[in-house]
Amino acid sequence: MQLIKKQKNEFECPKKTNVITEITTFLTADLLQEEIQQLPQDLQEIFDMVLDTSYGNDIKTRRKMLRLKELLTSFAKIVEPFSETEIQESCKAYHNLN
Repeated sequence: MQLIKKQKNEFECPKKTNVITEITTFLTADLLQEEIQQLPQDLQEIFDMVLDTSYGNDIKTRRKMLRLKELLTSFAKIVEPFSETEIQESCKAYHNLN
C-alpha cells in the first residue's frame, strides 16, 4: 500500500505490496517528528469536542476513541528517541536493501 501524495495531507492507496516497504514509505512522506508527537494531543482535542455531542454518549464510540489515542500515543513514544533524519535514513536504508 504505497501512499501517493495527492495534495497536502491527502493520500491515495494503490495496490498491495510489501507492508514494511509501504510503512517506511509512509514514514518518509512528509511526516515530521513534531507532527507525530503532536498527534495524540490533537486527537484528544477532537475527542473532547465529540464528547460534547450525542455521539460522545455512545460507549462503543468512546472505546474506539480511547483505543485510537492509545495506539497513537504508543507510536509517538516509539519514534520519540529518533530524529526525523534518523527515521528517514533508516527507511531509505531499508528501501536500498530491497
